Amino acid sequence: MTGPIVDETIVITGATGFIGSHLTRRLVNGNDVHILVRNPDRASALGLDASNIHDISSSTHPIAGLFEDLQPSMVFHLATRYERTDPVDPRPMLEANVVFGTAVLEAAARIGDCTVVMAGSHFQHADGVPVSLYALSKNLLIEVARYLTATRNLSWVETVLYDIYGPRDRRGKLIDTVLDRLLAGQPIQLPERLALHHFVHVDDAVDALLASARQLRSTGESGMSLFATSDKAVTPKEVVEIASTVLGRQPILGGSHFQLPPRTPMHPADGPRPDAWSPTIGLSDGIMTVARSRTAEP
Repeated sequence: MTGPIVDETIVITGATGFIGSHLTRRLVNGNDVHILVRNPDRASALGLDASNIHDISSSTHPIAGLFEDLQPSMVFHLATRYERTDPVDPRPMLEANVVFGTAVLEAAARIGDCTVVMAGSHFQHADGVPVSLYALSKNLLIEVARYLTATRNLSWVETVLYDIYGPRDRRGKLIDTVLDRLLAGQPIQLPERLALHHFVHVDDAVDALLASARQLRSTGESGMSLFATSDKAVTPKEVVEIASTVLGRQPILGGSHFQLPPRTPMHPADGPRPDAWSPTIGLSDGIMTVARSRTAEP
């Protein structure tokens, strides 16, 4: 399978999130796109008919029946509950990341002939051991997928994502925080230990998800992990230097250090990229798109 993805019936979870919304907008033209949401009001800006927005908050077990009705040929499972540190009560995170994810994979396996792309986190693969309960919960779903491949012939691929950024990102990630502080002339705190990160523009991340789907279709090799890495991993200090150059602002580095979560990997996990995919937006150009979007906002 090559070229654009068209004429597919596609189910997307996590469509109202930052990455998911970009993916949905990319696929909505030329495909029958359906999204599973717990807050339909957040989906109003995605360009979908109301009949393609499925509220799963009120039903107990709606997913298997919904998939039976829709017969999707492709599923992008991006929904996740991220926890920066291990929660005191892990049940909501496990419910979102394992129980809900299992229901989605089970439903896809039951209908058969369905390509499933799961968004993974590099935290699952760092040093060969998940670095947190969040990363472990993501790995538990991978084990479910492997089980369903063995027992139901589920066809799936994991696209491992890193630090994704882009215009109008409301998640308070590093690049937006650095830009906020540079523009305001405020001090910037750096971590005491400068870990390396792959920063990937959201448009490239969407391309990686689509390339993963095409690769799974063309090879039939289920259970791959494909890594959407940047061309060069950089430290937060280098991000500050690049952003300062882009904005023409001199950074003020704070005296105290930002505390990293325990067991934060100093080097990101790497692996094979999706076939025919590489990032097209460098970090300087990507930061410029974020900065320009801010000046265009009302």
